[in-house]
Amino acid sequence: MEKEKMRGEKPEKSLEWFREEMRQIRDEEKQGLRKTAHFTEHKSLGVPELDPEQLTERDLAIWQKYEAGMLTTEEFKEYRKYNNERDLKASDTLAQYIANKMQIAELEAAVAKLPPKKQEDK
Repeated sequence: MEKEKMRGEKPEKSLEWFREEMRQIRDEEKQGLRKTAHFTEHKSLGVPELDPEQLTERDLAIWQKYEAGMLTTEEFKEYRKYNNERDLKASDTLAQYIANKMQIAELEAAVAKLPPKKQEDK
């Protein structure tokens, strides 16, 4: 294991690492350091603040697939269904965050495919 660190290889991401990553995003949102508010409480909507300690290995696996660009629509639908059937609030909050990020990526890809805007003669 020490040799892996010395070669600069990334260690396997653990559940503790993942929870800390999500906690950091939540805290940055609360402090206004991010333009997002996915993990903060929204009392008027009945949305609780994300509790990273409720995130599971299943959530970590979905997050890693998403980050690697390998999360399929079908896998994501199954993940959301699983969360909804079990009323997993933290997992559902994470799913909403991933869904938003996926939608942004899709929109950016669509915009990139648009033909360049013609410059009008001045």
